[in-house]
Amino acid sequence: MIARAISGRPVSVALFVSLAVNLLLAGAIVTHLLRQPAQPTGDRWRIAAESLATTLPDADAGKLRAVLANQTPVLEAASADVRKAREAVRQAMRAEPFSPAALDQAMAEFSARRFEMQKRFQSVIAATAAQVSPDARAKMAEWRAAERTHR
Repeated sequence: MIARAISGRPVSVALFVSLAVNLLLAGAIVTHLLRQPAQPTGDRWRIAAESLATTLPDADAGKLRAVLANQTPVLEAASADVRKAREAVRQAMRAEPFSPAALDQAMAEFSARRFEMQKRFQSVIAATAAQVSPDARAKMAEWRAAERTHR
């Protein structure tokens, strides 16, 4: 009796539907897990500075925040330039007709804007290092290395 029920057409359809639903669900889960979370690209420098500040003694963290506050307009402008350059790369990739030369130019500009942003952030780090205690400078020296080992 059980063999007759299992061999019936309704059971085959149910198994097929179940398999399809499971595959769909598995695909959705894998896609969700592989998707990169959105990064706050315009504020990476703020996140990095705050991450560094949390490793420093309070007085030295205050010095970092003061230097950062002084340089915020410059960093915000450089960050905006990076975002604009990134968008120019996207537009060059989507352009029809496609121009490899335009893409190369957009990518070169993007690299230059990122480099400029990095230089400006590094100037904040250097200005802070000149004002803080030797202990804080030692922590600053190990900051990125410590971040990488905790990932």
